[in-house]
Amino acid sequence: KTNQDSEKENLTSENEHS
Repeated sequence: KTNQDSEKENLTSENEHS
């Protein structure tokens, strides 16, 4: 998993959490 993938996952996670 690349750093970009982690960032994208983090954004998706935040979006779902909101």
